[in-house]
Amino acid sequence: MALHPDSCCRQRPQRGLTLIELIIVLALSALLLGIAMPSLQPLLNRQTRSASVNQVIAILRYTQQKAVFSGRPATLCPSSSGDSCDAAWGSGQLMVFADPEGDGLFDKDGADQLLKLVMLPNDWSINWRAFGNRNHIAYDPRGYVFNQNGTMEICPAQATDVIAVLVINRIGRLRREERRYSASKC
Repeated sequence: MALHPDSCCRQRPQRGLTLIELIIVLALSALLLGIAMPSLQPLLNRQTRSASVNQVIAILRYTQQKAVFSGRPATLCPSSSGDSCDAAWGSGQLMVFADPEGDGLFDKDGADQLLKLVMLPNDWSINWRAFGNRNHIAYDPRGYVFNQNGTMEICPAQATDVIAVLVINRIGRLRREERRYSASKC
């Protein structure tokens, strides 16, 4: 078998990208990302709202389950300090505690026991309106709320088209709704 005279000196084709090709690809990628980003913002806002609402639903269910499984009342309230309930729900932090007296007041030196402290996302707030105008949600050992059916608006940091609303009925059942931002108390 005879070898071709140029076979030993033939160069293989180069593979890879030149610097100019790489810069062009990066510039096109940045341009496409810049075009797509504004259209992704509503999706990101919906996902943030959904995650925040799910977090509040989870803490409400946690409070209810603690009351049922422990056989004694449990209370959820707003708390900026983590050691007492606030009068308004705008603090951005929620506190769950075992409340044997069922009075809705956290007594850290008494029989009350702190169960959980949860932070809402930055600058989010909650508006809670209930029968009796109480600043807490208390569940009894059956999982019922103490005469407190009400509506909880979960308000984002910035105005948006719709907000999430949780409706809690007398037997502690949650219902999720949406409401126009302009019709809310946010």
